[in-house]
Amino acid sequence: MTSNNNLDDLARSGVELEIHNSIVWLAAVTDDGDLADYEALLATEVVFESAGMSAYGPQAVLAGMHDRRAAGTTGPGSNTRHVVSNIEVVVAAAGDAEARAEWQFFADADGAETSVLSGTYHDRWIRTLDGWRLAERRVAVG
Repeated sequence: MTSNNNLDDLARSGVELEIHNSIVWLAAVTDDGDLADYEALLATEVVFESAGMSAYGPQAVLAGMHDRRAAGTTGPGSNTRHVVSNIEVVVAAAGDAEARAEWQFFADADGAETSVLSGTYHDRWIRTLDGWRLAERRVAVG
């Protein structure tokens, strides 16, 4: 990813840090948080693509999260953890950015955490009146 924008270095660094921290926060909330905090970081037109399924809009994204929590595969009490690393954020324009983050999903297997899945998040973030919001997330496994 390359940057081609008119932001100065300090402003660009601030945007990169805000988006980086938001990616980390989304993973933490997925595992053990209030989904209202997750929703607060979603753009109104968010598109979420994972495992051949797509969700359009915050309500659809949250419905999938509620389903996974009800099944016990994520969320409080599931003994699972999403870990994100190697986060790269590139501000493409004053109100648009792309991010990529490697992720690992851990589950508690007989008391010893085991990596179950790993992959990459490919995100697009947009600036709104409320700050930077996730507009698109494509989840690649492997």
